[in-house]
Amino acid sequence: MVPSPAKAKSYQKIAAARTRHTEAAALTDMNLMALTIPPEGTEALTVTATSAMPNQAMAPLWEVGNALIARRRKPTKKSPPSSASGTWPRASRSLTPSSN
Repeated sequence: MVPSPAKAKSYQKIAAARTRHTEAAALTDMNLMALTIPPEGTEALTVTATSAMPNQAMAPLWEVGNALIARRRKPTKKSPPSSASGTWPRASRSLTPSSN
């Protein structure tokens, strides 16, 4: 069986997208963990976080996700034209033979 070059290219794109997503998820985890750990040299038991802080921490993951969604929604090919009139004659659509 001969491998398809188109499938190889598609697989490379998928592997690259998975890698970008994994890297963004790791960065997001580090950012979120940094929000929960008090700064060095302080003995604070609580950490104050504003609503913007988690949004900034999650931004890399959201960017990668939005790029994947945008790529998926982009049309790849146009459908081939059907018949010249756009419809098939009625006789060719019937499944039973006509009795004419």
